[in-house]
Amino acid sequence: MKTRLVLVLALVTTAVAGGVGTPPAAIAAGSTCGSGFTHIWGRALDDGAPYMAGAQADMTVRQSNLCGSVSTNGNTASAWVMISGVSGNDGFAQNGYIRHAGGCDCRQFFYEFEKYLGSNNGPVFIPNTGTGSLPWGNPDVGAAFVFKTTWKYGTGEDNKIHAIFCLSSDNSPPGGTGCYDYANTNWNPSGASWFGADSVWAGETHDAKTDMPGTQGANAISRYMLARRYVPGPISDPWYDPGTYGNPATCTQIQAPGSGTCHDSYFRYHLEVVNATRFDIWTCPIDPNNPPC
Repeated sequence: MKTRLVLVLALVTTAVAGGVGTPPAAIAAGSTCGSGFTHIWGRALDDGAPYMAGAQADMTVRQSNLCGSVSTNGNTASAWVMISGVSGNDGFAQNGYIRHAGGCDCRQFFYEFEKYLGSNNGPVFIPNTGTGSLPWGNPDVGAAFVFKTTWKYGTGEDNKIHAIFCLSSDNSPPGGTGCYDYANTNWNPSGASWFGADSVWAGETHDAKTDMPGTQGANAISRYMLARRYVPGPISDPWYDPGTYGNPATCTQIQAPGSGTCHDSYFRYHLEVVNATRFDIWTCPIDPNNPPC
C-alpha cells in the first residue's frame, strides 16, 4: 500500500490531548476525488540500531469514507504498523485495517510485504468470512485490535517478518490476546540488503478527499505503541516503549505541505500526540462553507 517514499520527519515537541467535541460526520463519500497523492499521517522511530525489527500498537477502528469517483483498490483509507526501509529502493512490511473501493467496499484486515520497490502487487485483503478469515470477521467501527509487524530473529526463530493480528486486551496483558500469526515473508531486511529500517505507526490515504480514519471526537486511536530493535546475536531484542533509548518517535507527515509539527493539520487531516505511546488522527468534514475543524 505504501508508495515508496523516504519518510519526512518532524520532531515531536509537546504532548497534548486529541480532538474533542461533538463528532461531525467526515463526509467524503460521493465527493470528487482530487490529488491522487499518498498521504501518510503518524509516527516513526529510528532508535540508533541499523534495523528496527518491529512495530505494534492497539488501534481503534474508525470511520473512513472514500471519495467517490475512483472504484479501484488504489482508493483506500487505512491504519497500520510497519517496518519500513529507509532508502529509495528498500521495501516494507505492514499490517492493519483498510477500507478500499474495489471489491466489497468494506473494511478488512490486510497485510503487505514488499522486499524491494515495486516487487509486489499490493496489499493482501483478509476475507471477512470463510476460508482464511480471522475469527472477528470485519474490523468494525469502534472495535480495537493489536497489530504487530515483527522480524522474528534469534535462536529458534525463522528469521522472517511476520504479520500478527490480535484482539485488544486494554493492555492487560500487553500485546493483545487471541493472537494469529497470519503471514510471513521469505526474507528479512538484512538479507534483502536494505540500507536500514524504521518502525512506523500511521494512517494512510491516496487522495486528500478520502477521509483519514477518525472524525473529530471519535479519533482513530493508536495506543500502547511498542518497538523492537535488531541486535545481532542469539537473543531477540524485547519489545519496548518508544523513547526507552532516548530517541522519541518522530512525526511523519507525507504529502502535507506546510505541516511542521506533531499537532498540526493539512487540509482536513489532523494528528495529535497524546503521550510517548499514543497518538490520534482524524478528519474534518468536507464543507465549503466552513473552515476545517
